[in-house]
Amino acid sequence: SFWGYEIIGVFQSDEEARSYLNAEGKEIQLTATAGDFIYKDRDGDGRINDGDRTFIGSPYPKFNGGVNVSVEWKDFDFFMFWYSALGHDIYMGVRRYDLETVNYSQEDIENRWTGPGSTNEYPRFSIRDRNKNYERPSEFFVRDADYLRLKNLTLGYTLPKTITQRIKISSLRFYLTAENLLTFTKYTGLEPEVGGEPLSLGIDKGIYPQPKTYLCGVSVNF
Repeated sequence: SFWGYEIIGVFQSDEEARSYLNAEGKEIQLTATAGDFIYKDRDGDGRINDGDRTFIGSPYPKFNGGVNVSVEWKDFDFFMFWYSALGHDIYMGVRRYDLETVNYSQEDIENRWTGPGSTNEYPRFSIRDRNKNYERPSEFFVRDADYLRLKNLTLGYTLPKTITQRIKISSLRFYLTAENLLTFTKYTGLEPEVGGEPLSLGIDKGIYPQPKTYLCGVSVNF
């Protein structure tokens, strides 16, 4: 599972950051300013630390499924394979926390906080990230990873026996194949089909997207 911090909004002003207090009146996020994330102080100790982490997502799909469709008509054959994974999350870990000037995603920059009322979901952009908006593992990095993908689409044509027998061939088939032709997902990263080892399952570290591939071929049997 993904274990991190809950986010309850973005500070819209410095005054709002200074007024975020615990039950004893202690300021919770001392380094926060306008545009920084508001982290939930789950244990109520007036600090944001490991004790405030909680379950924020799972990389394991609740449903995996596929559909094969195979049709033959006269000398034509058609094959289609759809695959889907639903009910799981991806942790977007594409930035390196140890390098301040590593590129941010277009999504983060275009939707960033720019002033009061601009957004309550994305933090401000700052190289000096004292509030650790882009460093603390939080709900912000956990994204819906549901997807439906057309993995394979193939159309073939087999020459009639009356023709192949003349050239002393048992069968001659021409085919066109497309792989990863369509993908339906709300995931904003490059590739929703993220695997990984047991301790890094579902963490997107910039995985290269599966390409669309178009193939044409001939199958000959003598």
